[in-house]
Amino acid sequence: MKRLQPLLSLVRITGALLLATTSLAGAEIPPEPMGWARTLPTAYLSHWIVVQDASLFHPSDGKIILLDADLDARHEHYMGTFNGSYVAQLAKAATRTERYVAETFHSRGHRGVGTDVLTIYEKRTLAPVVEVVWSPKRMLALPQGFAALLIDTEKFVSIFNLTPAT
Repeated sequence: MKRLQPLLSLVRITGALLLATTSLAGAEIPPEPMGWARTLPTAYLSHWIVVQDASLFHPSDGKIILLDADLDARHEHYMGTFNGSYVAQLAKAATRTERYVAETFHSRGHRGVGTDVLTIYEKRTLAPVVEVVWSPKRMLALPQGFAALLIDTEKFVSIFNLTPAT
């Protein structure tokens, strides 16, 4: 038992230090505000950029992120985000008040029956407005500038499909 005394003392000291460190570190971190939403202008500023999480390791949970490249503080860069399931293709509108995202969903998460949709997001709130379902033929590849386009003065959406039938 005497041989264990130094080890027990070390364990007690280490435990006390860990408790003290944990309580000090917890006191320094203020809680983040929850439940806030930002309303954006319809016409995005020229220094705002769209970054797409191609989600190679979690393809059914992709994100499209809007960032302000001019702000100094890193936490201020973030303007908002919206979904882009299964390596979505984004069509940006210059004159319209929406964003168009071609997405694919599978009945079993990452496998099963595929459903292709065109989800229309409102530019000011980044909230989904309408979802149009069509037969699964969409090209499933990394985001490409040509894979989803607004054409004919932004009256129509063109989505690149890639099946053996084409």
